[in-house]
Amino acid sequence: MATRKNNGDGTIYQISENKWCAAIQIGLKPNGKPNKKQFTARTQAEVKRKLREYKSKMGLHSQTQLLKRTLSEYYDKWLELKEAELKPLSYQRLVSTIDTHIKPKIGMLQFATIETADIQDLITKLQKTKSYSTVKKVYDALNAIYKYDLSLPPTKRLAQYNPCSNIIINRKSAKTTPKIKTFTDEQLTKIKAEIERITSKGDLVYPYGQIYILMFNTGCRMGEILPLLKTDIDVSKRTMDINKNAVQTKEKIIVQDTLKTFSGSRIISLNDGAMSAIEKLNAVFPNTSLLAENSNGKMVSPQNCERTFKQILKKCGIVEKGLGCHALRHTFATKLFEKGVDVKIVSEILGHKSTSVTYNTYISVIQRQKAEAVNKIPNL
Repeated sequence: MATRKNNGDGTIYQISENKWCAAIQIGLKPNGKPNKKQFTARTQAEVKRKLREYKSKMGLHSQTQLLKRTLSEYYDKWLELKEAELKPLSYQRLVSTIDTHIKPKIGMLQFATIETADIQDLITKLQKTKSYSTVKKVYDALNAIYKYDLSLPPTKRLAQYNPCSNIIINRKSAKTTPKIKTFTDEQLTKIKAEIERITSKGDLVYPYGQIYILMFNTGCRMGEILPLLKTDIDVSKRTMDINKNAVQTKEKIIVQDTLKTFSGSRIISLNDGAMSAIEKLNAVFPNTSLLAENSNGKMVSPQNCERTFKQILKKCGIVEKGLGCHALRHTFATKLFEKGVDVKIVSEILGHKSTSVTYNTYISVIQRQKAEAVNKIPNL
């Protein structure tokens, strides 16, 4: 009598006193009939072993095994697909969100049995200590994997529904998004002086230090400045073509020809401070294609760029938390707002996706400028 298992497990039956057979369907033949693989052995235990080894070799899993798959196991498979689809930095952020906030809390639960209440409980607890943006990333990561599962053919799906559909996220999380950090004029003066410092032998302590001055005077991201070629700069027109982005993952540095957003690819005008920084970099690196290089003749890595800037800040006695290279970009944008430059123009210079991104990022600065403008109006 045949021993029938769940769909995809195969069938085991005894042919004679000393002969057992195992059969498993592995798809269909060209004529539409079932395509089966069979094994025979003298004992039931031996034929079970053959079937088990074959399924393991072919990567076959029974529906029972699939239904037992945990959320963490499902994520591991799904992330293999996302790695080829996403940009390296976006992929790293997604993995970080999953590894930090999802797997430790509900990763051990079976994917097919997770309910809305399980996810709502996770979201509610996160909102007590995390910002809205962090909580939203967790929700998006969960929603994405269930949407993927439900997009599969019915026979391949594990979930019966999307448990993320009715999740409530409170925008007023306990931890608000931190305000932007900027440098004061006094701090900028100290930073510039430290960047210009030379050794007793007359060499610059920070050979590529002028890239920080260039970042402050253009508002460009670190990743946009580091891969700059000298051919990207038109000295006569005083313009700079921003068309690449350097991203550092755990394994390597990648230079992307596609920027963070469509509007990220842009040509910006250069002020006197930027032109001076470029001139000084050309003097330090006269025979290079890159605007600046490290001691090995290669592009400065984002990690080392940030580390060097932290050293400069430490020498200047600037130890405030949150101040780093990106604060140079925030300082540049803040200076523009203080000069009364329209938010749309600032957004275009910074390469933001939309003016709403600029507004939301610098809302405190914009509100302060509005208040100052109103206070200038005399009593009517």
